[in-house]
Amino acid sequence: MAILFFAMMTLLLIESSEMSRRADRYRSRVMAQALAENAVELAAQKMVTTLATVRRYEDEQGKIRGEYNATPSGQFNFVGTSESKGLFPVKASVKIQGHFDGSNPRIDFTFHSQ
Repeated sequence: MAILFFAMMTLLLIESSEMSRRADRYRSRVMAQALAENAVELAAQKMVTTLATVRRYEDEQGKIRGEYNATPSGQFNFVGTSESKGLFPVKASVKIQGHFDGSNPRIDFTFHSQ
């Protein structure tokens, strides 16, 4: 009976260890996607004053790079990339294409990847 109990406890420990690793991987994926979206927002801060900008930022969560390009005809593109830090670093990107309708920006397409 003791051997059976010990085997059961060993299996539970192995399973909980695997679940913890899965949770860490999931957290890294979610964090990378959120950071990529933050990179686009960082680049959008200069949207009114310039036709092109590249902004970078890094903290304990990861690294981000946001790029904004616009044309005089009113088309614009954002590209945000990120890499999360931690046990399982993950890269993600967000791309946004749009145009200006008068003075209002309109988003035509968004692309998200990991």
